[in-house]
Amino acid sequence: MTIKTAGGESYSVTGQGQGTYNTVAGSAGLAHSVVDAAIGNGGMILMDGNITFDKSDMEHLKKLLDYNLPAQTVQHYAVKTSE
Repeated sequence: MTIKTAGGESYSVTGQGQGTYNTVAGSAGLAHSVVDAAIGNGGMILMDGNITFDKSDMEHLKKLLDYNLPAQTVQHYAVKTSE
């Protein structure tokens, strides 16, 4: 199974333990993609305008994501089939 982020990055879920990593990595990539898009759009408005995040809010969230949920692109990795 492949998890694809909004930014187009793909993460393969292949083996025991690897699936959990890829699910978290895919979620991190998705979170970063949403925040990056909101920054590019000058903010984010949710629930018919009842919740509004301006650009500075999203930039602050981006810093928090970078510190606590860094999105790292893995160029290559090998799947272990035995120990």
